[in-house]
Amino acid sequence: MKLFRSDLIAGFSDKLFEIPVNELKTDIIQFAEPIVRCMLTAVTAFDGYKITGKLIWSTIEICDRCLTNFPQEHELPILFWLTSNQDLISEVNEDFLWFPDSQDWVDISTIVHDLIYLDEPIKTLCRKDCKGICPVCGQNLNQQTCSCSVPRDEGQWNDLKKLVE
Repeated sequence: MKLFRSDLIAGFSDKLFEIPVNELKTDIIQFAEPIVRCMLTAVTAFDGYKITGKLIWSTIEICDRCLTNFPQEHELPILFWLTSNQDLISEVNEDFLWFPDSQDWVDISTIVHDLIYLDEPIKTLCRKDCKGICPVCGQNLNQQTCSCSVPRDEGQWNDLKKLVE
C-alpha cells in the first residue's frame, strides 16, 4: 500500500485504503474477506508526517477448545511517523519510519502485515464459555452433551502425587 508525498503534504482525514490480502503475504492467517480496510489520517508534523487511524479485517479462526471454525472481526489502531530526519530513526523510536525527501511515495504494506500478525491471539476461543470437546468421544460439548465417563485417574501422575504426600 503506497502513500504518496503529494497526498501527505495536502493531508487527509479518515481516508479509506483497501489492501488486497494477497499483497500482504500472510500464509498462516485465513482471511474471511479478500481485503483489509485501512482508515488513515495524515497530518504534517515535526520533520515529517504523523499517520493515525485503524486497520479493519476479518478472519476465520479455529477455536482451541472445540475446534470449530468461526468468523472473527479485528479492529486495530495504527500510529506511526514518516520522517527524513535521521536522528529520529532508531531502535528506541520504532514508530518513526524513514521517508527521504527524494522519494515520492512510501510503501506501508510491511507495517500493515506486521500489525496483523502481532494482533493474532495466542489462544483463540469461539466464545468465553466454550465447553470444548469430550476427550473420549470427541463430541462438541457446545452443541450436545455426551454420556461418556471421563476417567479421573489413569495413573500417569501417581509418581508426582507420592512426592506431595
